[in-house]
Amino acid sequence: SSSPADRGCPYYGEILNTNTVEDFKAKDFNAILNGVGNKIWTSITDGSALEDTSLLNQFYCVCFADLKKYRYNYWFCFPALVTSTKLISRDVARNKFSEEEKQKIIDNCSTGVTFLDGELNRITDKKLKIDTHEYIVIRDPSTDTEHPGWPLRNLLALVSFNSGESRTVKVVCLREDKTSGKGSIDHSLVLEVQVEPLAGAEMPKIVGWERNTKGKLASKYVDLSPSMDPA
Repeated sequence: SSSPADRGCPYYGEILNTNTVEDFKAKDFNAILNGVGNKIWTSITDGSALEDTSLLNQFYCVCFADLKKYRYNYWFCFPALVTSTKLISRDVARNKFSEEEKQKIIDNCSTGVTFLDGELNRITDKKLKIDTHEYIVIRDPSTDTEHPGWPLRNLLALVSFNSGESRTVKVVCLREDKTSGKGSIDHSLVLEVQVEPLAGAEMPKIVGWERNTKGKLASKYVDLSPSMDPA
């Protein structure tokens, strides 16, 4: 079985700290988004994401740190490929799996994403992952009771690219609750999603810049001087 250290969701990213706030504001944020999104798309088209699905999880942060005044401007980007999908059904693990099956999912789920067959055993051969899986299990960072986290978008793009026709995909959005002292996945979302094949090799639309506290696509600002300035 997997250890707690194994049960995580690795992310790859870059942090760009600018010299001035003017440099920060002058950055071409669309170019940054498309650049990181292209890395994700390339990992899908060259097959490396099937070998290592953590390549689907990438981020970029642009920031300016005024260390003398303890004031910070920053903007996080979590690029996601926009593909054609339709939610068919939504349930939770407690209603779909027995206790034995839930434990088997926990034991067979590695970091990030795991493809499982009809017996809930892990599929390791990348040539068989798309065609023979029964469930795809993804470590889900979301706590929303109805919606999965952002990483699912790029996973569905991976499936869409490797599918020659429209298909329904069963996804377990794995959320482990350890408040009782042992792991429970009862509240994990179990989704059936219809995906459409991606025509050609053109990169889909990319989204991903975080919204600020007012719900706008803009950077965030925090002033820590009240708690950090010794003056």
